[in-house]
Amino acid sequence: MSTMGRQQKFTVVLANLMSRSGRLNGESMERVDLAITLDEIRPAQNIILCGWAYRPDSDLPIAEALKLYVTERRPDLLPKLVCQTMSRDTVGDAFFSRILIEKLCDKPTSSLDVVTSDYHVARTAEIFRYVFPGHVPINVSGSSCKSPDLGCLASEERSLRAFRHTFDGVAPGDLFSIHERLAFAHPFYNGDVYPSINTIESIIQSLSLSHSKA
Repeated sequence: MSTMGRQQKFTVVLANLMSRSGRLNGESMERVDLAITLDEIRPAQNIILCGWAYRPDSDLPIAEALKLYVTERRPDLLPKLVCQTMSRDTVGDAFFSRILIEKLCDKPTSSLDVVTSDYHVARTAEIFRYVFPGHVPINVSGSSCKSPDLGCLASEERSLRAFRHTFDGVAPGDLFSIHERLAFAHPFYNGDVYPSINTIESIIQSLSLSHSKA
């Protein structure tokens, strides 16, 4: 069936945690299960699985662990799965996924289903709507978790304030300016905590190569 004139849809799954061996924690599994359910209702062109090799005792990106979990339960979804292994937090999930989706998408518009946990929905929605162009419809769904404690909710609020402060003055959707602010002001990407990120041109090339090998 022709897709001329139709909007393409992508699902983006945000990871939580995994063990050294790549076993997902319950929260990550719940997110993937929700993404699978959503794909049965609103099929996506691709399901983007996010997350880098964050554990110092493992070289496995958590995006690859998400992929293993999906394929064990729904091997028929394998052709849709694309791993995005560069992001280190929610801002990175949005930034790197946008670059990847623009490589995957052959139409000027697309829509997104973003999957996370319920307590993380509000912050995720604000960040993704900031990073993606304003015309892109974004729906954020959250898997149900046990009632988050006050510390978790306070952490979400601190993280949202930090995001707003870091990107103050950067126009929404301006990919090159967002990259510049990540590279110079975000501690997860400017070299303060983790190695600094590459130029945006190198990132685009790397994501293009990773997609072509998928």
